[in-house]
Amino acid sequence: MSPNPSNGVLHCGHHNGTVTLWSPSSSQALVSLLAHRGPVSAVAIDPTGRYMATAGLDANFKVCQEPERK
Repeated sequence: MSPNPSNGVLHCGHHNGTVTLWSPSSSQALVSLLAHRGPVSAVAIDPTGRYMATAGLDANFKVCQEPERK
């Protein structure tokens, strides 16, 4: 679990390989994405809040970039 420093959204890794993004003002996840084929072991957000890195027990490391906002 890691908070995004730019917007306060909480990124949570789960045992089923998904990562969910939660806002304090929402009762449901904003996003749910399948990141790994096994449990997520770590989630980190860069200081700018534009990149999320995840590690999984499937021996993979992934980096996602936030899409450009218009």
